[in-house]
Amino acid sequence: ARIQWKYALFSKVARSPGPSAFRGEPLHFGLRRAEFRNLKKRRPDTSSGQWPISSTSEALPNDPLGPSLEDPRGANHVPHKLVIANQKGGVAKTTTTLCLARYFSERGLRVLIVDTDPQGSVTLALRGTNRVEHDLHDFIVRQLSFDLCKITVAERIDVLPSNKETTKVDAILGLNPSQLFSFRGTFAPVEKDYDLMLFDCAPSISVVQTAALIYAQRLLIPVAMDILAIHGALACLETAQNMNEFYNNTDVRAVALLPVMVDRRLQATKMTLEMLEKIAGKYELEVLPGIRTDQAVQRSNRGKAFLADHDPRSKALEDYAAAAGRLAEIMNVKTPISAVAPVQTAEEATA
Repeated sequence: ARIQWKYALFSKVARSPGPSAFRGEPLHFGLRRAEFRNLKKRRPDTSSGQWPISSTSEALPNDPLGPSLEDPRGANHVPHKLVIANQKGGVAKTTTTLCLARYFSERGLRVLIVDTDPQGSVTLALRGTNRVEHDLHDFIVRQLSFDLCKITVAERIDVLPSNKETTKVDAILGLNPSQLFSFRGTFAPVEKDYDLMLFDCAPSISVVQTAALIYAQRLLIPVAMDILAIHGALACLETAQNMNEFYNNTDVRAVALLPVMVDRRLQATKMTLEMLEKIAGKYELEVLPGIRTDQAVQRSNRGKAFLADHDPRSKALEDYAAAAGRLAEIMNVKTPISAVAPVQTAEEATA
């Protein structure tokens, strides 16, 4: 029964029109919807202690989309948490994570980026390599000190890096379903040091991503201007719904859709934006201001730098600022600094 539950997290069957490969095919752990519902009926006996599900009363404040940081350094400080995910690759998830982190750090918030992608996209973007001395695996599995595992990439921005060792975290957490809720305890001592925690995810559902969603409860979905990115966004939205049905005391919700790589000269862009508006209406979401295509993004990646450091005048950075500002309003993020504060580069911060 435990093996069944290990692989029975949830299933996803895309409903929107599209390639036949997406119709009726399970995208998560090889289970179709009927199998998911049958397994759901056979819930394990929680009285034995095999499925301890902690309460979310502390993780979920009264505010519908997150705690207010009126006093982000107060005794009752609770950081905002946000997962950035789309089950389609190449939709600027890492770029979005880095730009949001930079935006909020410039306004006085302390930001932690947790890289859950075994490819180590965050450190690749900033350092050109995902080789680090300690990583997410060391923090979660080996239980090394957080200060030993984190790296500082800029003033008020820390990263808990990832690499191929993260796949081992998947295997270990998957052995016991209760471990999907372990992030609440694992990251609890860290929360007091940050105002915002961002989780950058791989373009597929995994045990680590599931644990991050259960912990953060909030989801931002970047969507590139193509049909496969739409399918990836729909997969994320239905994943959130399935998780809420499958697990007790869980309220995973998307906060917004973020159009990226927007070129309004193209017919595909117009069609994709129209589809996003329909999806947003169906799921009662907001579509954030779009991010225009900009070669400065690729140049900043090649230069191993934040976009704000590489080209402070880039149009993509301007768009990310508008999107982040609206996201802050949606999530009720109160920044201690209204004006932009100077932020050191990664080299200055680690000097």
